[in-house]
Amino acid sequence: MTRIVRVIAMLAAALVGVGLTASPAAAKPPPLHEVFFDDPAFALPDIDCGTFTIRETSFDDRVDVITYFDDAGDPVRVYLHVSFKGTLTNLSTGETLRDRASFSQDFDLAEGTLTITGVSFHYTVPHEGLEVADQGRLVLDLETGEVLFLAGSSDVFDEGLAAICPLLA
Repeated sequence: MTRIVRVIAMLAAALVGVGLTASPAAAKPPPLHEVFFDDPAFALPDIDCGTFTIRETSFDDRVDVITYFDDAGDPVRVYLHVSFKGTLTNLSTGETLRDRASFSQDFDLAEGTLTITGVSFHYTVPHEGLEVADQGRLVLDLETGEVLFLAGSSDVFDEGLAAICPLLA
């Protein structure tokens, strides 16, 4: 859920930056495509696991943002695609875990929904296989945060970042 919240904040900042200066008589503006690299907002915050802390010690990301406008120049849809690679480290033991994600977020501003598809969290422990994942399709009400639809696994969404602690214990 943390990356979702950070993307919503990033989206709000991007929409303010667009300026939205089109006049009512103007033709529909073309979609605005922006690309962001290595944004610290996508690194996870430190995870307190009681007896140790997990920190995202390195990361590499790319976020593509496409904003669509109506005839009045107001944003009606924002589509993001996020590719993320990072390393989670147990600060007490030095043990690491790969952090990989590739997902899309579709903000339908007219309907007030956010649809997330793909793999938001995906952790495997060597020689043990997949342990924790958020993958599939999730639809949220933007105003209330209510889950409208969920298909797939949602370990981190359900349990929070603490779901990762046993993987590096």
